Amino acid sequence: MSDIRDFKNWTQVCLGYYRYVVDANVCYEIIAIQQGAKNGPDYYSLHVTGVWKDQTKTPFFKRECLCNCEYLDKCLKIAEKDFEQNDYLSKEDIEKNLETIEYLANAKKDDRDVTFKEIRSIARVVLKLYDKVCMLEEEEK
Repeated sequence: MSDIRDFKNWTQVCLGYYRYVVDANVCYEIIAIQQGAKNGPDYYSLHVTGVWKDQTKTPFFKRECLCNCEYLDKCLKIAEKDFEQNDYLSKEDIEKNLETIEYLANAKKDDRDVTFKEIRSIARVVLKLYDKVCMLEEEEK
């Protein structure tokens, strides 16, 4: 189970509104919708929100509703599936790959072979970080 599936990892922004931040430009939001005076929400609305880029590299804001669910657990499962499908780079991914980078940096000196999987893993991190740096540079202009 990933961190996104555990609701205690979500931050309450205000009453009935929760966020799971993926990175500086993307987050998931769950809004608990209550109609009437009964106890507990009637349903939960899950959204992915972020700043994306179009074909011309122009940034734009978008909030997409992923589901309206009666149960919170179903929202969390859908958030996890979307997170995995979109291949977002989590903090754990970066930390894990930093360890791999250190391992590879010492591989030559320790006379070890490097696997394709290790190289691909590092390339993924480097490309995502490069995209973030480019986006930050464009925002500064």
